[in-house]
Order: sequence, then C-alpha cells, then structure tokens
Amino acid sequence: MKICRGIVFVLMAILAVNNLTAQEIKSPNGYVQLFQVGSSLNKVSEKYIFENDTIKVTYYFWGNRGIMQISVFNKINAPIYIDWKKSFMQNNLDSVLVYAYESEIKPATMKKYKKYVHEGRNLSSMDYEGNAQMMGGEDKKDIETITEVKPKGFYMSLRFNLAPGDFFKFEANASHVSEARNDDGRVTTEVYEADFNQSNSPLKFTSKLVYATTKDFAIEGKVINDFWVSKIREMDAKHFMGEKSGKTPEGFPIYKFPFRKSTSFYVEIDKKNSIVYKTTKVTK
Repeated sequence: MKICRGIVFVLMAILAVNNLTAQEIKSPNGYVQLFQVGSSLNKVSEKYIFENDTIKVTYYFWGNRGIMQISVFNKINAPIYIDWKKSFMQNNLDSVLVYAYESEIKPATMKKYKKYVHEGRNLSSMDYEGNAQMMGGEDKKDIETITEVKPKGFYMSLRFNLAPGDFFKFEANASHVSEARNDDGRVTTEVYEADFNQSNSPLKFTSKLVYATTKDFAIEGKVINDFWVSKIREMDAKHFMGEKSGKTPEGFPIYKFPFRKSTSFYVEIDKKNSIVYKTTKVTK
C-alpha cells in the first residue's frame, strides 16, 4: 500500500478530529477499569519501543478494551516487508490471533476472532509519526498479507483489541485509596486497585512480527515482545473522564481523560461486576 504524503496528512487531520468523540464513555454514570501494562521493553515517553538496526516498533494500547496498535519505522534506505500471515497476537485467554485474520476465520475460529477484531480507528494526534502509511480496522476486505514499508517510512497497524470485554472482578476485600475527584476536586472518591507481576497477571499478551528486506523473505527477521497487565484500578466513569475541556464541532463534550497513556487502556464494566457500585450502594 503506497500513500502519498499529502493524502496521509489530510487523513491524519480527519482522524484527529474524529478522535474528539472516539474517547467517549458509553455510560458516563457507569464504571471503568483502568489497566496499566508492563513489559521488559524500554519505555520512552510513555510508549514501549523495540529497536534494532533495521526496524523500530512502537506500541500504543490506549482505547476501550485496549488496542494492539503498532507503529513500524523502517530505519534503512531500502524497503522492508512485513508478512502479516506469519505475524500474530496471542494472549493467555485465547489462542493465537493472526494479524492477517481474514484467511484464518473459519467456523471453528469465528467466535474467537469476533471477540477481538478492532472495528474502527482510534488514532490520535499523540500517536502520529510523520510520513506514515496506515492500516486500520475498517476496510477488512482490503487487509494486506504482505506490506511494503518504504525507506525511512512508517506503517501503522491496529487490528485487534487486547481484552475480550469485562473479564476481571475485584474481591470484596480489595484494597482501595481515596483520591480527589478529577471531575470535582472538592470531593473525594474511592478507587480500588490490584497489582500484578508477569507471573500472576490476569492478562498477558505477545506480539510477533515477521519481516524481511527482500520480497521473497529469504532471510526473515522476527520481533517478539511480551506484555502483561501490571495494575488494575476501578473507578466510576466521571472520575475517569475528568473535567470537560471543550466541545466537538457537533456540540458533544470533550473530556480531559487524565489517565490517558499509550501504556494503558480501559474497559467499561457492567455495574453488577463493579466493586465500586456495590460498596457505594451499601454506604448510601
């Protein structure tokens, strides 16, 4: 896929505007779990980065249910090629999810893929790098199996959500802290939290990319990076959204989302699974 620079930046501007509403919470009076991601990779400006002499891979996870959003930078003065049929995401909840997933969807695997395929673009201005090629989750019939990344060029891919949905429940005796509310600093709110390591994390996931410097993939390179949820914090949605910072051109409110980081993501949860809801209900 080749996109000229002018078209790329027009598309980037459109997506940045659309992102003003992309971070809306479906239930502003509901409850949210914030997931912080750990990795052995270096963290630079709140992004996890892998780098060698040929390729630089940057990961962005922010979004509802998390997004395996990957930015690939070609460091050399010749094209590189990514084989998406040999590349995949895998977590400890389900089996391998191949990035070129259309050819993998069969009756036996359809239900699994349906839980994870990302249905739209959540790119934002904080995620962009110049001179980019992009592949989102919207035009699934046109998904590439082999991508050529031009010399000194970027390619961005977002194909899967990290979490299948609401899957973690806090125990009744979970620890919690009081915080000044982000939407009203005059009062406090209770935030429940749990810490994990790579061994006991409730969600672990891996990304594998297979690339080469020739179209025949005579010599393959592999980028395999492991991640895990290192902390989960549960709060009500208003505290998570924070103060209003403006409105979209259509008049919808924009919120600050103070917890927003590329190394985190969130999941909106049903109140029946929310410890915040249960404890609030008891104290009323």
